[in-house]
Amino acid sequence: MRAKMPGVTMDQPPEATALAAAPGTSGWSRDLAILGAAAIAIFAAIGWHPIIGSAMRYAESAREMVHSSDWVVPTLNYVPYFEKPILTYWLGALTQLLFGSSPWAVQLPSLIAGLVSLTATYALGRFWRDARFGLLAALLLLFSGQFLVFTTIFNTDPLLSACLAVCWYAYFRHHQSAPCRWHDLLAPQLRWLWLFWLALACAFLTKGPLAIVLSGCAIGGYALLSAGPLGVWRELMRLRPVSGLLIMAAVCLPWHLLVWQRDPRFLEYFYWHINVEAFFDGSINHPGPPWYYLPIIAAALAPWTFIGVPLLVLALARALGPLVTRLRDRLDRSGAPGAPAETGGPSAGEPGRYRDGQLYLACVLLFPLIFLSISASKLGTYAMPLFPALALLVADQLTRLEARPPAWLRFGLPVQIILLIVAGVVYITVLAKPDAFRQVDWAWWPVLALALMALIGTGIWGAVRTGRGAIRSGMAIVAVGMAVAIAIALPNAFHVLKYIDGRALARTAEVFLAPGDDILLTPACVHDHSLVWQLDRPLNILGDPRELGMGLYTAATKPGSPWPLMHDEQGRAVINPRNGSPRTQDLYKLSREDAPGQARLWTRDELSHEWRGSGRIWLFGDAGWIAPLLDQHLAVYEVARTDKITLVTNQPVAGLTSGPLTSYRHGLQ
Repeated sequence: MRAKMPGVTMDQPPEATALAAAPGTSGWSRDLAILGAAAIAIFAAIGWHPIIGSAMRYAESAREMVHSSDWVVPTLNYVPYFEKPILTYWLGALTQLLFGSSPWAVQLPSLIAGLVSLTATYALGRFWRDARFGLLAALLLLFSGQFLVFTTIFNTDPLLSACLAVCWYAYFRHHQSAPCRWHDLLAPQLRWLWLFWLALACAFLTKGPLAIVLSGCAIGGYALLSAGPLGVWRELMRLRPVSGLLIMAAVCLPWHLLVWQRDPRFLEYFYWHINVEAFFDGSINHPGPPWYYLPIIAAALAPWTFIGVPLLVLALARALGPLVTRLRDRLDRSGAPGAPAETGGPSAGEPGRYRDGQLYLACVLLFPLIFLSISASKLGTYAMPLFPALALLVADQLTRLEARPPAWLRFGLPVQIILLIVAGVVYITVLAKPDAFRQVDWAWWPVLALALMALIGTGIWGAVRTGRGAIRSGMAIVAVGMAVAIAIALPNAFHVLKYIDGRALARTAEVFLAPGDDILLTPACVHDHSLVWQLDRPLNILGDPRELGMGLYTAATKPGSPWPLMHDEQGRAVINPRNGSPRTQDLYKLSREDAPGQARLWTRDELSHEWRGSGRIWLFGDAGWIAPLLDQHLAVYEVARTDKITLVTNQPVAGLTSGPLTSYRHGLQ
């Protein structure tokens, strides 16, 4: 499968010549110390930012795991949370158990995962080319904007990316090692194979079958392109799948058996609904067009997008070019009698490991990208496992061209900086709506101005350096400026978030809450689990519970209860046209009618009835739920509001509310 190493040709890139001569001599300890110090310094500066976005769900679920001491079934808003396997929750709960619930402690698992990804990228680059190259590729990954931000947000994707980065490295080491006898399980070269399977097991315990699919796409695509269909089978056998599956079973099966014993519906819900059905139905998770990830890849190369994208295209062309040439020659000769057989494979003309690495990294990027693009469910962080290969391919072409940089490489950054400045001015002066910045606290503007000054100043400086031919130093200046800007802005993001994040409203009311009060979430904020985090108590839900649907259903029914059926407006069961059987209810849209025993799901009638009662109700909602109360001439007292949510109550609170509302208009006033 691997080609022989021929002599170096005249048109061979200098880095391949260096590889053929000898590997780099730089020590692991020194390079990892440099990389680790840079990463820790940056992560420490950035990682104190508020818990934002989906990170709040995972943070709250991990916190509830610590409080309940239930390490088998994760919960969210104190109901079972079946969206992902357990490893991310375990790590989040462990860091909160050890270090508390500060933003830094909550996001520590993602920071560690980022360090693992950087180390694996360095190791793969070092083995593929040399130590200096590995360090360059890891630094390119570290200073890419998306990697910096994503690895300070606590969710499953940084951990999945780290596990797969180890997989990519371990597989390539195993692939390049000498074969051994089938029964020799303790051969030294097999340590990379066992590391591959162990990392894949951890990836599976992080995000389920997606880990196997992404690794299978990359490795299967590489085997297919380098050795044809038979090569796929040979490579599968060389991976010793029986032994590998035993390793995965030893890691993953115990938890699956425990959670299956608690509620068997988890397996059907997660593996069928969340994985298989979501692949075809984007409405289950996050729909997106087929080209969704192309701008994500371009953004992943920021702050050097105008340099990185051409370098990536060139890297892919050089990796796949020999295959195209070989295929064209084979087609041209197929009709000629006595045509000579093809020899040498895709690595002919260059050192085998270098050419193999080029093709392998191209497959690690392209084949998983194709799968993710075909899937109906998409999200920007899903592309994180592609980032190490992206950094290595871009670094490869950068080192090849930087000695005599072409014009597009020298002037890519200046053009990018000019276009960004022009676009920003046009947006602020022409395109922005008058109230576009109303949700931003004016006290935050000095921080924002300082971040913009750092970004623009270093961008101009770096653009001048690259324009003069100092490509690497110019890129370094721009990267440091972007890291400084993120470090300034992101930890202060709560000044922006407080107008769209429910925690500000919860802080206003929490000192007035009594143990018997009912707190209701509506669709405007039912996905905002910062309220559960802030108030540390179960909250009730009006309307669509979104990701809590399956948990609310299992909390109200016995294990083994069938999923509720979907009914039309006449009350008849809806038939699935594909198989003729009744269609089960979409548990994302679970209602009180689907789970009558679930008291935490309220209806509109219950809201109106209880609003008139003697108990206090706190409602986090918007016009769709508050206006109907006013239409029924019920007393509604406003407590506070954000651009997204208004907090109201059914009884006046001294020092907190004024007279009852007579009308309601959504938004800041």
